[in-house]
Parts: sequence; structure tokens; C-alpha cells
Amino acid sequence: MADRYLHDFVHLVYNPMSDEDLSVVSNAIQNGLQEMAALSPTIDSFTKKLTLPRLSIASVHGAYQFVERRLEAFTDLLRHSTSPENLLSKIAQRLGKDARKEMILDSVCTAVFVNECVPPPSTWSGWESYGCQKWLKLVRSAKPRVESWLSLPDDLPNSERHRLYIETRTTWRKIMAVRLFMEHTASLGNSSFVLLAAKKLWQRLDCDEVDFTTQATMQEVQRFLMETSRDCAKELVGPEDLDCTICGEFVKDPVMLPCNHVFCQRCIQEYKERCTQRSFCPNCRKEMPTDQSTESSDDVRSKVQSVCAYKKCCTSFFMEVVSTFSFTDNGQRTPEEELVEMLMQLVTQRKFPVAPGKLSPYDVDAIDARPVVRSFLLQLLLRHGHSQVMNYLEKHYHLCKSMVKSSEEADVANIFVQCFEDSYHRASTSSQLQVAQSALRSAADKMRGQSTSRVQYLIGVAESRFGLVTVAEAIHRRLERDSHRKQSLVSGYAGSEQECTSEAKDVELINAAWKLTESMQEESQLVLFLLKQIARRYGKEVLKRLEDVHELGWLAEVLHQIQSDEKVQDNFIVVGRPYPLVRNAVARCLMSADLDCLDPIISQQISRKAA
Repeated sequence: MADRYLHDFVHLVYNPMSDEDLSVVSNAIQNGLQEMAALSPTIDSFTKKLTLPRLSIASVHGAYQFVERRLEAFTDLLRHSTSPENLLSKIAQRLGKDARKEMILDSVCTAVFVNECVPPPSTWSGWESYGCQKWLKLVRSAKPRVESWLSLPDDLPNSERHRLYIETRTTWRKIMAVRLFMEHTASLGNSSFVLLAAKKLWQRLDCDEVDFTTQATMQEVQRFLMETSRDCAKELVGPEDLDCTICGEFVKDPVMLPCNHVFCQRCIQEYKERCTQRSFCPNCRKEMPTDQSTESSDDVRSKVQSVCAYKKCCTSFFMEVVSTFSFTDNGQRTPEEELVEMLMQLVTQRKFPVAPGKLSPYDVDAIDARPVVRSFLLQLLLRHGHSQVMNYLEKHYHLCKSMVKSSEEADVANIFVQCFEDSYHRASTSSQLQVAQSALRSAADKMRGQSTSRVQYLIGVAESRFGLVTVAEAIHRRLERDSHRKQSLVSGYAGSEQECTSEAKDVELINAAWKLTESMQEESQLVLFLLKQIARRYGKEVLKRLEDVHELGWLAEVLHQIQSDEKVQDNFIVVGRPYPLVRNAVARCLMSADLDCLDPIISQQISRKAA
């Protein structure tokens, strides 16, 4: 009777599309009954033995409720399959007819479904082929359903369900990585090269456990990107390395010699001028023809630009892999320490230990070192492990002190301060005033040198910047309240209780900023930064209204110094002292039609920034 009831119950709640479908779901409910009994065993009060689960009307309902969510995942995948009958047949074949102690229907279904998404050899035949586009469409449609199943709790580590989970997750990660790579590089138009590179990526990730939260998997991704960027340069231009060996930087206005080595136009021209008689290639020492042109070729320039575009695609792919898989992974795993250190090496452009003769051994030439990329990685790292990032940065700055002076330390410091300041700005509006007030109080201790930690000093800089930006908003609100208060004297409106509370909080915040500037030797710099924020956000005319507020008298000295320079009053507030120097130099250049007069002032500003 229970078997007949189960048959009718499945028809009622599931609506199977075939007898095979009915059998698979019925067996799944019975297996769920066994799994439920194993998780919550009951002892017979008379025999003192385990009670074996029996199929009954009540147990059918209980088992269905126990496996209902997993059955929904199975149903969703089956209904969205391109061939439900074929998928169901493979599931039934893999499950067999043997009784099981756990319900694995959804696991087997997902495993079979994901295996159908594995790109067949025919997919690599051409990007324009229907098969490849069909595969990408299949993966996109499967993504929400597969990842929904992967987000289900996996609380049986030694079970067959767990084994299937690991197998499916590994295969799906490989599929998603290849899909991301294809989508990021599809716009380049070189379909045969992109597909060949995608195939190599699949082979790179062909291992038992692909886990983007580990250093081993991400190193494989790095090696692949290095190799494919070199292959791209070799196919489009000729040489694998497009760095000019004369200046050591990526080629600008490329000139290709007969030996296929590429140099910057300016570098090779100066090199050839230094050669008194015969000229030789700086790389291979082959003699250059006497009539060798040093003009940049449009064809070579176009090919080099294509290589640069491909490298940018590689960088964007790498960034999405890190943000999507290394730091998300459905919230189930966090990146291991070795991976965090590897990513910090990309942020600081430094490895430990440093190779002799190399100040910045940054050998991952497929990952762009632009500040926006490094800032993106650092923000992810700060959200993940604050203390580990701090320790690595301390190690980095300690090493910088033992080396020659360079702008590298300043670059990393600037990126770090901006990222740390952004983390404060992400605070909710309701608690922003409280966070800003706390930041201003702690910034003074960190910046006064009470801590010998370089990183703590940078944190103090970030806290003071965030706090002063929030103070600029509070000062503007204070000015607006004074203006409304004057207008409301006629009407007699005294303000609501909420407005009075808000005003009191703003006063506390402004007083905290005053105490910070009083305690610092760089008082004028902090005040100037605050005035810049007010001018940039609310206009330069707002600065004139500050003199009328008695409580803001601590701003008066710096404000008076700025306003005393009538010629450059407004722009000086925004830019500072370099503005009049550069402005006057540009004026002299326009009057004399001599561009050389700009060189000294530009060199001075560059050296000042580096210092």
C-alpha cells in the first residue's frame, strides 16, 4: 500500500514526464528516508536496537520534506536541459537500481549536466562556428542553476554526495574559467588564436582539484597568461618580447629591424647616431643595412597595439577570476595565505627575497601593473585579511629602506592610503559621523610618530583624509544652517529636535578636526587639505563665508594666506603653489613660441613629486 501511495504522491507533487522519471524520483524519496534515518537514528524502547526505517504514508511525507530542496534543484536542471530524455537516461544509468543510504539524485544530475557542458573537441574548430556559440549559450543558461546547487550545504564530508560535489565543483570551475577567458578576448577578432589559447587554458586546469583560492591554481593561471601573451606577440609581430632592450620599457613608436627585433623609434635613432661607422642590432649584433630606416611603421605599430589590447584582456580576465573565484567562491572558502602573499607581490611589484640587482622583480608580464589594477587587488585583500596585508606591507617597507631611493615606495603608499580611505567611505551614512570622529582621534597618535610602524602612519594618513572629507561636509551643513536660521528669524522657527541633534554631532566632529590640526606639526597642510575639499565640493565662493563663523577661527590663518594672493586666489586653493609657477611658464611659452622654457618647470615638478 505504501508503494502505491508513493507512486500516486510523486504524480501529485512532481508530474513525471516518463516512467523512468517516475522511478528515479521515487527511489530518491526512499533514499532520502534512509539518509534521514541515518542522521537521526531511533532506538526501539523494547528491543533496545536501532529501528529500521519503513515506508509508510507518514514517512513518505517526511522524506519528501527532507529532500524537497534537492529535488527542486534536480527538476530545474532537468527542465532546462537541451535533451531532458538523454540526461535522464544518463542519470538512471549512473544511479543504478541498488538501494542507497543517502539521496544523491540532485548530485548525480548536476554532475551529469556539468559534464555535458565540458567543451567537446569540435568546439575549438572556430569561434564563428555554431557549435562554440551554442556551448557558450549553454554555459550561460546553466550558470545560475549549477551555482545554486553548489551553494547548498555540504555537511557530509565522507559521503558519496560530497565526492560528487568536489568532482562537479572542479569541472564547473574549469568551464567558468574558459568561458570568462573567451568572453574577455572575443572582441579582438582573432578567433583561431583565442580558441587555441582557450584550449591551452583548459589543459592547464586539467587536474584533480581546481581551487582558485589556492596559490597553485592561480600560479597556473599566471603561467598561462604569460605564455599566451608571448604567443600573441610572436604571432602578430614576430619577437615574443616587445620590451625595448635599450630603454628597458615597452616599445613606443616601434621600429622593426630586418632581424625582427623591435625598438622604440627614439631609442634606435639615438643608438644609430652614436655608431660612427657600422651599426649592429643591440640584441643579436647583426649588422644593420646602411640605408636602414628608423621611421616607425604603421603596420608594426598596429600589430603592437593589438598585442597591448590582448594583454589588457588578459588583465581584465585575471581580475575577474580573482574577484569572482578567489574571494567569493560562494562564500565557502577563503584564499590561503600563500595566495594572499602572491597577490600582494602584484600590488607592491616586489618578491621576497629580492633577486640581486633587481629593485622590482615583477616578472608577470601578462598582468598589467597600472595603479587601477594594483588598487583593485589591494581593496580585495584588505576586505579579506587586514592583519596579513599589514604584515606584508611592513615587510615591504622595511626592505625599501635598505635599497636605493625610488618612487616605488611612494606609489605603493599612495595606493594603500587611497584603498584604506575607501574602506572608511563604505561605512553606512548613519554611522559615518561617528566613524569619522573616531578616525580623527586615532589619526593623531599614528601620525605623530608614537608608533614606529610605517603602515600605522599610512593608516593615520588615510584616517585623517577620510575624517577631514567628512568635516568638509559638516562645515557646509553648518553654513547652510546659519543661512536658514537668518531667514527663519522672521517666522520664528527654532528648528526640530532632530536638527539640533544633527548640529551637535557636526560640532563634535569639527572640534575633533581642530584638535587634530593643533596636535600636528603639519597643521597648515591638514587645514589646506580641508579647504581644498570644501572648494572642490561646494565651490570656491563658500570659502569666503568661513570668515563669518567664529567657531572656525582655526582655519583663518591658512585661509588668509591663500586669499592674500589676489592674482591666483581661487586656483591656488585647488592646486597649491605649483599652479602659479606652471601658469607663468605656459604664458612665457605662448608669448615666445619657445617650448623649451617649459622644460625647467616640468623637471622641477617631477623631481618634487618624486621627492
